Amino acid sequence: VVAGGFRPEGRWRWLHRVVVGLFTVVAVGLAAVPIAAPLYFGAPVTAASVAASILGTAALVAGLLLVRAPSVAGVVRLAVAVALFYAATFQGAFPRLDVFWPSRELARIVDRLDGCEDKPVAITGYAEPSSVFYLGTETGLGDPEDAADLLAANPRCAIAVTAEPDRAAFLAAASAIGVAVVTVETVHGFNYTRGKPVSLTVFIAEGSALRAR
Repeated sequence: VVAGGFRPEGRWRWLHRVVVGLFTVVAVGLAAVPIAAPLYFGAPVTAASVAASILGTAALVAGLLLVRAPSVAGVVRLAVAVALFYAATFQGAFPRLDVFWPSRELARIVDRLDGCEDKPVAITGYAEPSSVFYLGTETGLGDPEDAADLLAANPRCAIAVTAEPDRAAFLAAASAIGVAVVTVETVHGFNYTRGKPVSLTVFIAEGSALRAR
């Protein structure tokens, strides 16, 4: 059937044109993503992004050629092009965009804090598994009061991280138990699993032994 091709005639011709049109629009959009994403988020366009978009364009061309002259070889070419585009995008281009990996950037900030060998971390408002992966399995994921309590229990070495919606509640909880806090840095990223921006602020207790190197 593939080798013989699908030749729409009569009333099916419009459906064929719609399918081809939708494929073209979707394929062009996907091919543009590796370059459009860093531009949208103000990040540099890397060689990996350009390579991924070129492979996406190759997949588009392979798909259109398959529609024009269906064949088994055409199906194989399309499958290979799509696989290479997927690999180049998700293994090459996107991992280089820090904005998509706020947990990774958060781990870098924590790692740059010197002064304590053990640095317990509590996070409130951001319960992504990636944060535990990058910061360690002992990372606490709780509410604003939990993060404030950690700083109170270990003001010398503990670290509290709050997402923007929990920031005011955390500061209020810390103030209520007499813990003065110092802002270290804020990470601005994009939580792609939820499809929305995220801001994570790193706090330490006033008088902490931790210092950014």
